[in-house]
Amino acid sequence: MRYLITTLLLLCFSLMHFGLKADLLSASVNYTNGEYQKALNEFSQLAKLGNSDAMFNIAVMHLHGRGVKKDINKAYAWFSLAGEFGITDAKNTAEYIATQTQNSDALHQAKQQLDAELSYQRYVNTLAPQFNETFNTLTQPIKSFNVDPVYPEHAVDRGIEGWVWVEYDIDGAGAVINAQIIDSYPQKTFDNAMLMALKRWRFKQSEQLPIKRRNLLYHFTTFKGKRYQQGFSRQQREYQKHIAEVIEQAENGNALWQYRIAQWLTTDKHNASKLLKYHWPKESEAQNLMLNAAKNGYPFAQYRIATQLLVGDKTAQDRKKGLNWLLLSAQNGFASAQYRLGIELLVKKSVHYDTEKARLWLTQASDKGHLLAKTALTRLALSQADISESEYKTLHQQIDSVLQQNANNAEAWYLKAKLSYQQNDISSAIKQLDRAIDNANAQKIDLSEMKALKRKLAAKP
Repeated sequence: MRYLITTLLLLCFSLMHFGLKADLLSASVNYTNGEYQKALNEFSQLAKLGNSDAMFNIAVMHLHGRGVKKDINKAYAWFSLAGEFGITDAKNTAEYIATQTQNSDALHQAKQQLDAELSYQRYVNTLAPQFNETFNTLTQPIKSFNVDPVYPEHAVDRGIEGWVWVEYDIDGAGAVINAQIIDSYPQKTFDNAMLMALKRWRFKQSEQLPIKRRNLLYHFTTFKGKRYQQGFSRQQREYQKHIAEVIEQAENGNALWQYRIAQWLTTDKHNASKLLKYHWPKESEAQNLMLNAAKNGYPFAQYRIATQLLVGDKTAQDRKKGLNWLLLSAQNGFASAQYRLGIELLVKKSVHYDTEKARLWLTQASDKGHLLAKTALTRLALSQADISESEYKTLHQQIDSVLQQNANNAEAWYLKAKLSYQQNDISSAIKQLDRAIDNANAQKIDLSEMKALKRKLAAKP
């Protein structure tokens, strides 16, 4: 549903997500309520992301003088820009304004001024993904052992379906480490089942390893046998009612539901997916909805697009665009994006390598309780010289907070041992390293770093 400030249906759903700040729907509600300046600010933020509906609405505000001084030239510029992004009504309106205006120079000057700060070509060059249905095989490790997650009994009994979006690292030995749930639906229903399965996965050792932050969207769907088909037929009318409400939310610019529907549409096995595909039948709809949610300011969707661009997952691989979306998500306060941006800035072979910026983003994620950011900050500090005693104390406290959450974290024990070693506290370092090695052996993960530190400790008098 486009041009919401002229067609808005106000739906009072209690479905807004804590991470959602301003989207097209909330901006349009502000416009409808007469809060024009607030609406203009929100539309302007979305326009910078390539949101063509927001551009159209800004044009209407300039055309009618709502929240801004009436200005036909600026209205023309914004209608023209929205037209370049694909809105036919906007293109037609700009052409009509041009036929009714004698001072064409003023119209073109306004468009040139707008293009200087926001243009379609700039969006194409900096943010626009080129979607496809392939995966860049050069970035894809080969799995040597797989186990499917166990479907939770309580979910089976109640017929609950859902998905889990998880990220993980693969160490040099091919083991999965640092698994982290990014999002799931319903929340926490399938999280443990997914994490337990990941612990057993193994990948073939290769020159690719170790690999940071692999992404997986795993769908939990019930068996669709004859009995299911009979039950689903009886429930279909009720499903359709709820699905119609969700579709209307998404079409009216609710970024949360655009994002969730995009996740569902990546499979055709969910009850919801089957009905949603009547409305969005094309294979490309999931990607387009995810992009709409990202352009609508939703940080989870921005992060999803970023991760796809970074590795070439159903889009042409483009590190620059991926980092741009990552930055937008991080600026929205999403801790996972802040952590990911921090570690991407620490890739030494990249032109974007910047330890100070990395430290800033990792610190923001750490302050939100992101455990991997805490260990990354400790590694970064250990890689640099001249650590003061007060800094050592802070780093120990940082790692202790990680161990309080997970006393079996092998990496945290290793980092604690390394801190003690650099402080010349050999006795503590040996005990801490033993804990690290014991946990690493139990988890069957890479021991190379730990063995190297053990050799250094053994060489100490």
